[in-house]
Amino acid sequence: MVLNPENIKVLRQRGIIINLCASVEVVYERLKNSADRPLLKCENSLMEIKKLLDTRKSVYADYDFTFNTDGLMANEVADCILNRLNIKLVDCEVT
Repeated sequence: MVLNPENIKVLRQRGIIINLCASVEVVYERLKNSADRPLLKCENSLMEIKKLLDTRKSVYADYDFTFNTDGLMANEVADCILNRLNIKLVDCEVT
């Protein structure tokens, strides 16, 4: 999806585009046991991830914001994004 310029055009019309990136090693650790990643079902998954990220580097560089997620939990990534976009959450009680 991200490699198709038409898709990016539609995404830009609807809002901002955020790139969540991680090092090749972190991506590998996160995906190594995933059964639903056919591109990584190869002899050297680490090298394949590096190749994919290198191929997509110029596309990802054109996004509105990039956040490195190495060593972060999902809630920490969300906090980084909200802080960067200067979005304040309102405390609310869930019933």
